[in-house]
Amino acid sequence: PADGMVFDQKGNLYLGALTENGVCRYSALGRLDTLITDDRIRWADTFTHGQNDAIYFTTSQIHLPPEARVSYKIFELIYPAPDEESIEAAQYPEDI
Repeated sequence: PADGMVFDQKGNLYLGALTENGVCRYSALGRLDTLITDDRIRWADTFTHGQNDAIYFTTSQIHLPPEARVSYKIFELIYPAPDEESIEAAQYPEDI
């Protein structure tokens, strides 16, 4: 399942990987990669672009009861170019 998503200028789709606590990319070439997983990513949502090809997203936590939610977060994800073979260059999201 996915919720938040955004396209880049090259036709790649970035979307929340809800069951993996992460973010995926469906490339314009038809390849689906998980870019990042992290327990701090609780329902990635509200994607947008930033400077230097960064993706920003929130953790809405809408699947959790109020008592299980933590402070609302916005993350920055610096991701590798879609034509790279490896996704190892993806950096862990930073709280901003």
